[in-house]
Amino acid sequence: MNRMISRRLRAPAFALVFGAMISTSIGIGQSWIGAALAYAVTAIVSAMFFLYGWSETDAGAVISGRLDERQELVRLRAAHAGLVAAIAAAGIACLVSAIVKATFWPYEVIVDVISVAYLIALRVYGVASPSTEPEGESE
Repeated sequence: MNRMISRRLRAPAFALVFGAMISTSIGIGQSWIGAALAYAVTAIVSAMFFLYGWSETDAGAVISGRLDERQELVRLRAAHAGLVAAIAAAGIACLVSAIVKATFWPYEVIVDVISVAYLIALRVYGVASPSTEPEGESE
């Protein structure tokens, strides 16, 4: 039972830790008022992950790690949508930064890292191509 509870807490903990890191960087780099707003959004997102993890829905099964084949497909589609959204957002930010003559290289690095990670994941997790020889006829 403890293992199931710890799986249900992974997504909220991940959102809380990385949201706090982003919120702190906003406070250091810009303003602490903006950081306070980011901390509030982080807390709301973490609470949503926690509540969804306990629900008996597809989203709850994906977040809490209780997957069957149907939820696995939902998770893969959601991951793909997240990948597309991240690459589009970083690409648009890169373009806007270049247009206003601001520093755009961080966004370009994000696009490059996402693209290379996607290609590496295709290679690592991809299925090997089937052999052209029929079974039993190898020499």
